Amino acid sequence: MKLLHFSDLHLGVDNYGAIDPSTGLSTRVNDFLAVLDVIVNRAIEGHYDAVLFTGDAFKNRDPNPTLQRELARRIVRLARAEIPLVILVGNHDLPNVLSRATPVEIYQVLSIPGVRVCRSIECFDLETRAGTLQVVALPWVTRSLLLSLDNYREMPDVELDRMIQLTVSDAIRSLREQLNPAYPAVLMAHVSLQG
Repeated sequence: MKLLHFSDLHLGVDNYGAIDPSTGLSTRVNDFLAVLDVIVNRAIEGHYDAVLFTGDAFKNRDPNPTLQRELARRIVRLARAEIPLVILVGNHDLPNVLSRATPVEIYQVLSIPGVRVCRSIECFDLETRAGTLQVVALPWVTRSLLLSLDNYREMPDVELDRMIQLTVSDAIRSLREQLNPAYPAVLMAHVSLQG
């Protein structure tokens, strides 16, 4: 099974760029799009079975419509090539209010064939040309998730971080037990590692 993984696109970073008169975009944004085109072309031309994008599609949670359109064009190319795409929600994708949508959730809502967006910890089967791939998805976990619960609000930061680590570890352990050893499995995570 051939998998193509990438992460942290941060589309919209335009530091040190100038406006390209032919596109109206920053030359730095064009650089990022060119790299994304390399990824999409390689997936299609190399007959990859799935593309795994582990988060941070945009530089911030409120990308402008032009950037959204440009990412959508590449996602549609993968869908038309029948290459499944899994997108994790990263920390740069998260709104400051948990109930708000992320900029990548629109692809799930539109039901684009083969596109799955993961905002919560989950395990699922992804059907590919090469067979079933089990995916354990671990998008960015925020403190605000725990802080929304009464018994965590007064907790010191160090203890809160420890609780997040325990919660995530327990969830991954539980999902691992659900995996079928007959099929390949992959852990997709947008995390910060320590130790």
